[in-house]
Amino acid sequence: MPMLHVALQEGFNGERVTAAINGREFFSRTGVKTRMQIGLADSFELDQPPGRATLAVSIPERGATRSLELQLDQAPLYVAVSLDTSGQIQMRTSREPFGYV
Repeated sequence: MPMLHVALQEGFNGERVTAAINGREFFSRTGVKTRMQIGLADSFELDQPPGRATLAVSIPERGATRSLELQLDQAPLYVAVSLDTSGQIQMRTSREPFGYV
């Protein structure tokens, strides 16, 4: 099964973060805060069946939600989630793991 890895990166300041795949919540954590030294707040991964999937990430305290359509195949997929300076959720994908110092 394909592995989906989600990294909560820049801009988190102690908020509650939730994530769902195809409407099913699989991650909920409070106090998510970016470690400035490495640019990472938290991460999680899960195996998903191949095919199309929708990843939705929410920060309830900010009233922010963002969804991203994904095409999962046998290769791992990495998704970076950050908050920009206006508090909006930004997402990007990669087939390679993100690097942290």
